[in-house]
Amino acid sequence: MTTSLEESMISRIELYFSEKKMNEAAERADDLITVGNKDPITWYEKAKVLYLNDKFDDSIYCLKMGLDIDKTPAELWQLVGYNMLAVQKFSEAVEALEYVKSMQPRNAEAVAALALAYLYVGTLMRFEFNLKYAMDIDRIRAMKVIINFFERSIEKNPSIANEQRESARAAIQNLLGK
Repeated sequence: MTTSLEESMISRIELYFSEKKMNEAAERADDLITVGNKDPITWYEKAKVLYLNDKFDDSIYCLKMGLDIDKTPAELWQLVGYNMLAVQKFSEAVEALEYVKSMQPRNAEAVAALALAYLYVGTLMRFEFNLKYAMDIDRIRAMKVIINFFERSIEKNPSIANEQRESARAAIQNLLGK
């Protein structure tokens, strides 16, 4: 359970996120861990800052610290899934995001990320099902997640063959109606 001080610090971090002040958010997240390292949400905030700064291994470490305290928070597992997509551990991403979907079946962002994880592991039917489901829940949020992950993890990834990249692009564009 977060204290009022921790809640205030989390609010400040969220404000910095919204203002795109990542250095300030990182500093406050460090302070937050110093004050409240027994609460998984404090570790989540630190992990989120690291994730948004492309420090995926450090983010995963913080998420593990939070999950050692409490294994149930869906927001931690969602960020685990995002990190696993970023580091191309797609089976682990599926596991984490399936958990989120089981806890929050109307979470369009998590379901859209799950769809991508299924695409990467080669399960096209589950990709299509989950992408359609995410779009039915909240088309705008689902599209933002798909486009963001496509740009971050497919378009800019030299280890993905052009043929796979084109196949993924075509499948996503088809399902997004482009």
